[in-house]
Amino acid sequence: MRLLAAVCAGVALALLAGVLTGQPLRFRMRLTRRGRGRGRREVWLQQAGVGLTPAQFVLGSFGVGLAALAMLTVVCGSPIVAAVPATSVALLPRAYFGRRRAQRMRLVQAAWPDGLRDLLASISAGRSLGQAVEALAQTGPEPLREAFADYPSLARMLGTVPRWRSCARRSPTRRAIACSRF
Repeated sequence: MRLLAAVCAGVALALLAGVLTGQPLRFRMRLTRRGRGRGRREVWLQQAGVGLTPAQFVLGSFGVGLAALAMLTVVCGSPIVAAVPATSVALLPRAYFGRRRAQRMRLVQAAWPDGLRDLLASISAGRSLGQAVEALAQTGPEPLREAFADYPSLARMLGTVPRWRSCARRSPTRRAIACSRF
């Protein structure tokens, strides 16, 4: 009965924390295979500005949760009671970087009108689209500079279509870039 009460209290606190932080929990059924989501996880981590692979991120979060479980077990004497707050601690990196990703995406989306004006001005001045995007990567608004940081080197190595796809995959506003296919 205590275990059920602890689980219910943990779920209630998680729901409350989600509402208070503006990120309510969403329960969704996953219909895709596990291996197919790997690319999405990598993109999510890149958009959040985390320089880790998905496996490193999961293992780090698991390690933090395990350390919290060990410390809380010593403090309270029961691993079952310590499991609920330890799970919350293990999910903190995901919550933090989710918030950071949302912030970065808002900044990039807010910078798009200035970036489009820069692109239009460059093309009107006689530059090609590739040159205009390279100029945007070097002198455009700061959030777009970060999103297009690798564009000049990718342009030299890969060519037109692969460089756009690569930037689109890593950009927080990848739909806007993907719509401009050649």
